[in-house]
Amino acid sequence: MTRRSALGAGVALQVARSAEVPVRLPKKIRLGMVGFDGHPGEILDPLPRLPDVELVAVCAEAGAVAKASKNLYVSAAHKYQNLVEMLDKERLDVVAVCNNNGERAAAVMECVQRKLNVISEKPLAINMEDFVRVRQNVQRQGVSLGLLVPMRCEPPFAALREIVSEGQIGEVIQVSGQKSYRVGQEEWRRTRATYGSTILWIGIHMIDLMR
Repeated sequence: MTRRSALGAGVALQVARSAEVPVRLPKKIRLGMVGFDGHPGEILDPLPRLPDVELVAVCAEAGAVAKASKNLYVSAAHKYQNLVEMLDKERLDVVAVCNNNGERAAAVMECVQRKLNVISEKPLAINMEDFVRVRQNVQRQGVSLGLLVPMRCEPPFAALREIVSEGQIGEVIQVSGQKSYRVGQEEWRRTRATYGSTILWIGIHMIDLMR
């Protein structure tokens, strides 16, 4: 298998995946969403193929909610600006946490303490203390916690993993990656308190793929 054929197969799989039939779940899932600072599309885009998942409520600043309400699922959801209020009023099965990096651990903790399952944008936390607190509470409450690291599931990278696993290119001794951003990113990405670092925000994808 050549590099060209491997990547071509990955692209073909990606196209096929976009045309997938609806996925049915064993029961209805009531979903809440916190923030739109991360990659909310990872949560919102699959919803048309998940008829058993209902986006019940969203929580973010008024401006962010108004902008996100262009999405039909967000538009139909109950809207809040306070996370505690949303969690108090809504009956949820899963909460998607996509707020800014600095506020994420606290939001995840609020959900976990209520025994709610969480799918979180990465990084889970921007310091080790918060990370340990979240991990300990997840274990204590017995809930499920997932992270948005979708690149590991994308067909081109799955194809590359298969190539490496089969030894088609021998022993891999180095993996390189590169990512660029345009000038003019969101304000929350400009301070360490709300952003953390570029390694935590985007570099983690390459670290995950290396594993």
